Amino acid sequence: MADSRFALSNQNIVEQLKENAKNKNTLKAAQTWLNVWQTWTKERKVNPKMEEYEHEQFDEMLQIFYTEIRTKNGSEYEPDSLKSMLAALDRHLKEHGYKYSIIRARSSTSRNWYLKEK
Repeated sequence: MADSRFALSNQNIVEQLKENAKNKNTLKAAQTWLNVWQTWTKERKVNPKMEEYEHEQFDEMLQIFYTEIRTKNGSEYEPDSLKSMLAALDRHLKEHGYKYSIIRARSSTSRNWYLKEK
């Protein structure tokens, strides 16, 4: 019998390939933004588990978060940094089964109004 040109695979191998494919810089950036969110929620004494919010309530929280967060030296973030933050938070939410996308939703007022203002 000739060797097959196709290797045998299973779900474990597929999951391992997916995990290996994640960009380490992307993971580091995501953790940075999650830490910023955690610090902000701790200071504001609000629930840090963003996936537990209803999407309207979370949208309102994001509006406040966007307007209050600053870099470590106190300056405002650049719009590209905020877009990266949105992507990181959206990815986190998706990984935790959140049904609402803060990037794709047309009704995401926090994303629309704040990023246009910058």
